[in-house]
Amino acid sequence: MPTPVTAIGEQTTLAHRKRRAGQRLLLSLAEPELNADQRALLRQLTPAGFALDPGGASEPAQLRELAAELAARLSPSVPPILAARHAVGRPCHGCSEQPPMAWLVRADDPQLTGAVGRAWRQELAALGFHLHLAPSCELEALAGEPVPGLGAEPGAQLVGPDAQRAARTLSAFVRDDERAACAACPSLCQGWLAEGRLVSHEKELPGLLAEELAPVDAAVRMGVPALLVGWGRWPAFDEDRPAWCVPALLEGQLRGRLGFRGLLLAEDPDLAAGAEGLQRHRLLRAGLEAGLDLWVLGPGCERQLEIFEALVKLQERRPGLDLAIDESQKRLLRGRERLMLHRPRPGAEVLDSPAHRELVLLARARGG
Repeated sequence: MPTPVTAIGEQTTLAHRKRRAGQRLLLSLAEPELNADQRALLRQLTPAGFALDPGGASEPAQLRELAAELAARLSPSVPPILAARHAVGRPCHGCSEQPPMAWLVRADDPQLTGAVGRAWRQELAALGFHLHLAPSCELEALAGEPVPGLGAEPGAQLVGPDAQRAARTLSAFVRDDERAACAACPSLCQGWLAEGRLVSHEKELPGLLAEELAPVDAAVRMGVPALLVGWGRWPAFDEDRPAWCVPALLEGQLRGRLGFRGLLLAEDPDLAAGAEGLQRHRLLRAGLEAGLDLWVLGPGCERQLEIFEALVKLQERRPGLDLAIDESQKRLLRGRERLMLHRPRPGAEVLDSPAHRELVLLARARGG
């Protein structure tokens, strides 16, 4: 019987397993600043990066200072990825007010949509972000309420109901600009709750492939570096588990049929697990086996540390996961190179610029 180990303290498992566990996490910050607990946590683990809603900042300089502090606290060999959870409106005071995706879908103007997407990410890059956790690939709302904790209300984020128009819009919005220092990370399978249970999206597999995955396919064709998979339940792939830990979807469709080679992110494994009675360690294991790279953990240092420890112990008990984690490490390295190398960050002059304000007015006139 193996000697019990903990992830923290002197009686620890192998150091590389702790490094790999930390590199599976994007830690969400409730505020655009580090407190004493968060600084203490960073002495225990090295995350892949951080996620936050920039709307809590009082001014752009606060976010740029936070980005600099986060980079200074981690090793230069593993610089943190900073992800923005922002769906509509001003990222923070002093920035342009960005339009809902529904306006761009109704406008159905790829040139305008592409310009808005580039301007949006340019402003986020000027604030210090590398990744924009948007846009949503959701075509329609399901019965019930969206899984809580994901930011803005979903209505303005929906890109349906027409799958082909949604694909055109997503394709134009996420098109990469090699000069930009921030890239899009489209989301899919957000998840809905009714009476404390996950709502199943009861559509047959051909319909899911032709409709729900059409915007995702369009985004992958444009070369997005990352996708964010949520708590949606698609029984055509798996009757019980959420989408983010289903191999038939992640490996079979996203990486296999669509050929996606970038980073696969998942929402917090505790976000809706309690509603379903799902066990955290089983979900984490399934996610790793399915090819996930990162989890976007909600705020709360104590719980973030618990999930880190669970990932360390999971490697101890399941050495067969080493191959999947090593492959994930390689994808993370390629993702950092793409998001950070040879990408000059714009200055504050791009924030709320006249050209960006004109784009928003044009989007309002054509699709608002």
